[in-house]
Parts: sequence; C-alpha cells; structure tokens
Amino acid sequence: MKKTILILVSIAVFHNCEAQSLSSQISTYNAEIIGSWVSDDDSTYKIEFTGSGFQKEYINNQVQQEVYHFELTTDCSGSASRGNDIYLERYTDSSDITCDIFNGIYTDSNGVKIMSIRTERGKLETYTKQ
Repeated sequence: MKKTILILVSIAVFHNCEAQSLSSQISTYNAEIIGSWVSDDDSTYKIEFTGSGFQKEYINNQVQQEVYHFELTTDCSGSASRGNDIYLERYTDSSDITCDIFNGIYTDSNGVKIMSIRTERGKLETYTKQ
C-alpha cells in the first residue's frame, strides 16, 4: 500500500513540475514574442506582436486589414496539448481561431532571435526578429 501511494505521489509531483516548467516557458515566450518578426520565406511579410495581446500582419510594410488577438497556451480552442506542446492561438473578433504549434524562440550564434511555428496544416514557418 505504501509503495502504491509513493508511486502516485511521484507521478503527481512529476506532472506538477512538468506543468510549472511549461508555464515558465510560456511566461518567458510571452515577453520574447513582443515586437516585429520578418518571415524567413518571404521578406515582404512581417508580423508584429503587441504587449496588449494583438498581432498585426504587414505585406510590403503595409498593415493588413485584419488584426488578431493572440495567446500562447497549452489549450487551444478546446484542444488540449499533446505532451509539452505550446500553441499560438490567434483569433479575430468574429472567432475565427487558428491553433499553430509554437516551437519556440531561439537565439543563433550571432545573437539573432528566430521564432519557429508549425501551422495547423503542418508547414514549418520561421521568423527573424527585427
């Protein structure tokens, strides 16, 4: 009986540490994501994340009509995370929701920040911070 309780407590502690770690990552990414990011595939496409939770898109430095709300989360539109996935949830006021997998923000050897996202359709997109 003691062994069973010890196993259950160990699982609960491990799960709690995992959740805290993911929460800590999201907190860090929420600070790092703020600013402008240029697509590595198309230098005329730029996205900007604001501290107030909005995302704007630019093509040829022209802001596009639609502005999105964004949130980094482990639960996107009712879809719970598979393991340690973090989602970049984007939605308009009309509730058009996208749930892309947010792979993270990394700093390369030259100090340049790179953001990596896997879209709902499975395409890997990378952006460089301006």
